[in-house]
Amino acid sequence: MVVELNDHRIASMLRLTGLDAGESAAIALALEQGASRLLMDERKGHEGATRLGVPVTGALGVLAVAKRLGHLTTSVADEIRQLRSDAGFFVILQVEQAVLKLAGEVE
Repeated sequence: MVVELNDHRIASMLRLTGLDAGESAAIALALEQGASRLLMDERKGHEGATRLGVPVTGALGVLAVAKRLGHLTTSVADEIRQLRSDAGFFVILQVEQAVLKLAGEVE
């Protein structure tokens, strides 16, 4: 299902803060729709959404929760390696370790 942004004014204002068009539109749509959570990995977008009170989860957070709930049969560490290899995904070591701990893969 595709949901269109009705009011582009918020997205336009967000663009003035340095966010790109996609990040701005995603945050504006989350606000417009009253979304319970926004999936976003870009740091600037994550910070912008958080400042506006929009709860944000990144791809690694989704993987960690999926692992904890038993919906992921591979390891989160393997998924992170795959993301790096296939998509050029970047994550700092401290964040990776925190996610692996949350997923129950490290102490």
